[in-house]
Amino acid sequence: MSAHIRRLRLPSDFKRRLRDLRYIEHWKASEHKMLLQVAGVAVLKDRLKPEMYDHFLLLFVAMTMLSTLYHRTLWGYADELLHQFEADYAQIYSQELVNSNVHSLLHVLEDVENFGDLGTISAYDFEARLHGIRQLVRTGRYSLAQAVNRIFELQRVEANRLKQL
Repeated sequence: MSAHIRRLRLPSDFKRRLRDLRYIEHWKASEHKMLLQVAGVAVLKDRLKPEMYDHFLLLFVAMTMLSTLYHRTLWGYADELLHQFEADYAQIYSQELVNSNVHSLLHVLEDVENFGDLGTISAYDFEARLHGIRQLVRTGRYSLAQAVNRIFELQRVEANRLKQL
């Protein structure tokens, strides 16, 4: 599978390429999103048992529908697919692998209806900025206060720079 991932040519709107599966525990959320929403259909086809691949497709189709207002009329169907995904999970994999992440899929439609499609309520933009925020912190102690102070300093510097223009 890793060799197939390396050969993939993905859309340019993805800033990060998928890393080898050996590093999956270090993948960023955007890499998991890319596997789920773009690459997974091609990468997993003929590499998973048919039952597992069909199960993945339930999640893929549901998340695709919930990711845009364009498919809003299908959100109810997407919810049915997520319920089926959750119901089949323990049978296909194991009851021991069912966790709160799997169960939380049952509540995605409610979040989408309350806050907007998944494309507008995701944390991917925050993840992209998190590296910059981490660089503002000098030590692990009082890290939140340090980050806030550095952000305020940067805002003051920018405000002063704009006044001088």
